[in-house]
Amino acid sequence: MIKDYFFLALENLRHRGLRSWLTMLGIFIGIAAVVSLISLGNGLQETITGQFSSLSVDVLTIQNAGTGFGPPGSTAVKKLTEHDLKIIESVSGVKLAVPRLIRVVSVDYNKERQFKYITDIPEESDKMKFVYDSLGIGVEEGRLLNSNDKGKVVLGNDFLKDSFGKPIRVGSTLIINGEDFEVAGILEKASTFVVNGAILMLNDDIENLLDINSEIDLIVAQVDDKDEINNVAEEIELRLRKDRNEKIGEEDFSVQTPIQSLESVNSILTIINMIVIGIAAVSLLVGGLGL
Repeated sequence: MIKDYFFLALENLRHRGLRSWLTMLGIFIGIAAVVSLISLGNGLQETITGQFSSLSVDVLTIQNAGTGFGPPGSTAVKKLTEHDLKIIESVSGVKLAVPRLIRVVSVDYNKERQFKYITDIPEESDKMKFVYDSLGIGVEEGRLLNSNDKGKVVLGNDFLKDSFGKPIRVGSTLIINGEDFEVAGILEKASTFVVNGAILMLNDDIENLLDINSEIDLIVAQVDDKDEINNVAEEIELRLRKDRNEKIGEEDFSVQTPIQSLESVNSILTIINMIVIGIAAVSLLVGGLGL
């Protein structure tokens, strides 16, 4: 029986050679694509998981619900404020609470305009040190910002590329949202593309530049004892929920531990992998049917 099938296959190849060979080629390409996509997805997941695992295990992130991966505060129901910051600072077990701004600005240089992420650096020495320690990278050129560096910025490593048609170096002047800022330093290559393409600016400068009063995009809270991080997170949720008069499950904010952040990213990556593999599998099936 198997021998008959073998000769039948050879006969089909002889009579419909081109179509048969193209079908086989499609199957081989489909198999290779599925294997490659699975490997790529697993590699991406391991890389991102490794990056999250290297983050501090004593840090909570508080932000508006629905913020997602876009600029925090852009789609929020209710923005975080200085009032929320004071509530978080008053929670027992919170060592330090740092408000952060992350926005998108226009950058003009060498007669070219691009849009980049910009984030603030607090002027307070303890909060500034915390942010720099969180970044975990040094400077490749120049230096980091000091509390008196008004009108200056530090750039991610991607700015060293000739993306504006002309190299940007320490001392160069960028026009950010219509105002001039001098480059004080350029960071070393980071493991995340967001940091590599970001602009760091003192908090007072970014608030004046973007006319921000008391808005906060996210708050990063460091706890005294990492073993108590879940209890501290629950207390922050309780205080904010009570202050906003919200019921459990109806919060317009989120408090995430490092483990929860990692689980969220893994869930998203798993869905992406399933979609991509599903598309590749359909392509393989179509090729196998010779359609």
